[in-house]
Amino acid sequence: MYKWYKIVSMDIERIAEEFKNKNIVLVGLGLQGGAVGVAKFLSRFVSLCTVTDLRKETELRPSIDALQYFKNIQFELGEHRPSTFLSADCIVIGPSVRLDMPQLVSAREKGIPIVSEMELFFKYNSRPVIGVTGTRGKTTTTTLIYEMLKMDKRNVLLGGNIPGSSTLSLLEKECDLVLLELSSWQLSGLHRIGISPHIAVFTNFFPDHLNFYSSMDDYLFDKQAIYTFQNDKDHLVVNKSLQKIIEKNMPRSRVHYFTQNTYTKKIALLGDHNRENVSAAFTVGEILGVSPQALSVLSTFKGVSFRLENIETINGVDIYNDTTSTTPIAGIRALEAIHDRYKRIILITGGNSKGLPVEEWLGTVQSFATRVVCMEGTFTDSILPRLDKSKLLALIPMSNLKSILSLAMKYSQPGDAILFSPSATSFAMFKNEFDRGEQFNKIVEEYSKQYDK
Repeated sequence: MYKWYKIVSMDIERIAEEFKNKNIVLVGLGLQGGAVGVAKFLSRFVSLCTVTDLRKETELRPSIDALQYFKNIQFELGEHRPSTFLSADCIVIGPSVRLDMPQLVSAREKGIPIVSEMELFFKYNSRPVIGVTGTRGKTTTTTLIYEMLKMDKRNVLLGGNIPGSSTLSLLEKECDLVLLELSSWQLSGLHRIGISPHIAVFTNFFPDHLNFYSSMDDYLFDKQAIYTFQNDKDHLVVNKSLQKIIEKNMPRSRVHYFTQNTYTKKIALLGDHNRENVSAAFTVGEILGVSPQALSVLSTFKGVSFRLENIETINGVDIYNDTTSTTPIAGIRALEAIHDRYKRIILITGGNSKGLPVEEWLGTVQSFATRVVCMEGTFTDSILPRLDKSKLLALIPMSNLKSILSLAMKYSQPGDAILFSPSATSFAMFKNEFDRGEQFNKIVEEYSKQYDK
């Protein structure tokens, strides 16, 4: 116990010394809780923390309320004032803030340090880290590993790209291992400090975020930070589908490839993609030498909210909420996962585009979906001319989830599945995909109560 107390104390002392009495700017408040955690943590050491976000106060109210009692935190909302950036001692950026933003370019030219939360955490953390990334499967794989390690009585802390989590605050908590889900944006900062996790898990790689990255190569470069700086005492757990990419890079760490068949026992989760997620977690368990009892969690795990989650059965119709499906490949995996179980699938899809290829998605919808309800948006605009019109039930505004569900139920019958898998974003109507999923759940709950009556 003393060993970890000593390390935790040293970690805090080092970061406290760096930020003592500084004037910092935090760029991007958001609503997922990460920036709130950064502001709370650093406000103890700094003289002033200015939080700036292009969104207005009404849009950010929950996050603002969470920081209202911190006297040295102030807000500049609806704009990014150049003078605020140029007067800072240090700028801390949120996960999706672009480094080529003019205010940041000017600050960098002036020599003002620009860092991310993940850079700060890895710079000052002294505990072994397991990092999980990939285009799909990050959250499920991370949760599988977490449940497995808890069953094995490991003192593990969870953070990273988890809604509501504060990674910096983990610096002051005792543990044996830190487990982080890491997005490409969070990983980008590791290139700047030359650090990778002790155990890196790379679930898969598909086209995504091309509305942010200029190319797939740029997107891959950020992902590769999870293993680029490992040494021969570290481990890389990676999908065998990425073998050519890995061999081209020749990482120094010990490489462990997995496939959907690496874990051979029956699992509760649907789909080959989830067999891959379980196999990745199983490989981590073998590296860490967890007990057979702990490994058994992988067979019984029933999934994470909003990821192909069976939320309700109404009149014999199973309803799945897959709101975290924000890309065509995610929609493909959802349809593939359930099509063997159901003869008829009514798909609810659509929203705003990320500019990703849709050919394979269209083919999968044609093969597996019986009928389709489309929500308005730029993604929907791109698929409508190519969608089999005999499958299309209606084009409905995203905000009208009640009509969307009612129509899907009207065309369903006992033994069918209704799959809410948008395959696109919807920020015009919802705060994010989680807000979209929560609202869909509420509509389903209300519909279920009416039906029971």
